[in-house]
Amino acid sequence: MDEDQLVERCKTGDGDAFRELLERHQALFFGLAQRITGHREDALDAMQDSCVKAWGAIGGLQGGSFKSWMSTIVARTALDRVRARRPATPLETDLGVIPLPDPRPGPETHALAHQRVEMIESALAQLSPDHRAIVLMRDLSGLSYEEIAEGLGVPLGTVRSRLARARMALQQELLQRDPGILEALG
Repeated sequence: MDEDQLVERCKTGDGDAFRELLERHQALFFGLAQRITGHREDALDAMQDSCVKAWGAIGGLQGGSFKSWMSTIVARTALDRVRARRPATPLETDLGVIPLPDPRPGPETHALAHQRVEMIESALAQLSPDHRAIVLMRDLSGLSYEEIAEGLGVPLGTVRSRLARARMALQQELLQRDPGILEALG
């Protein structure tokens, strides 16, 4: 069954259809929540809250992608959790190693990739919650500028400027850690 058919079934109260939609994208949604909050437990709570919100609002989903719509709900909910626990402290990450595209990397390649992932995760954690969320919504979830603007309730120009500032801040964080990292990442 395609996504649109599942959404229509959800609108009639079909919980199994909603569960199937969530399962199709659960890694993306949870990864987004965890990267925004920086904590597994907060991400789990944000996911649970997001599911409740989405189930209650699914009737209002008109066209568009469930993935984009739900990613926006997850991002907003995760941001709310981060804002609620202020004053902000440096975020800790408990993310595992991101699988490498090469199915048979050698130990040196694996160690270097792991080090880069940790460096990027650490640099992301240093961004403000708003900047971290917008980078993750665009670059991890692949949401369009329009979807991000709608999801965050800000003008399109604000999305563009925040994303530019967030990427610049991320770049500066990475360069402080390793001046050659940007060349290595391509």
